[in-house]
Amino acid sequence: MVFYVSSAVLLALGIFVYKQNSKNTINQLFFLLVVFSVFGFIVNYLADANPALSLIWTKLSFDAGLLIAIALVYLSLIFPTPSKVPTRLHLMIWVPNLLFMGLITFTSLFVKDMTIRSWGTDVVPGDLFSIYTPFFLCYAIWAQTLLWFKFRKSLGIQRQQIL
Repeated sequence: MVFYVSSAVLLALGIFVYKQNSKNTINQLFFLLVVFSVFGFIVNYLADANPALSLIWTKLSFDAGLLIAIALVYLSLIFPTPSKVPTRLHLMIWVPNLLFMGLITFTSLFVKDMTIRSWGTDVVPGDLFSIYTPFFLCYAIWAQTLLWFKFRKSLGIQRQQIL
């Protein structure tokens, strides 16, 4: 029940923000962040709800985390005043994430297998499983640092928006 309510509320918030100004890049990226988050909720739920397909759903939930990291960095790059993102930054954001997503989804280097337990499913980690969290944290810290510097430089309404 909590899954359905939280997904619906989050999606409603994303749609509300998007509908306020659908041409605004910030609103588009916020909506994308919400969609990736809801996608993560759904595939994480399906990993336990459907044990026969839990391996692919679990791999997709790790991919959803990387999509969330991408959206966070992009949002922090252009918030609160939209600006053009240089090509080099696009490459720095996308290339490592796409590589990780390919390795997660199509190999057993991150998630080797799934074990079905009485309480749900459990991940059997692959050889590279331990680098997922530090990789994700690098993107989260990058986004946080960008927002921190923007906060320090901003005044008035922009400073309040960052808070």
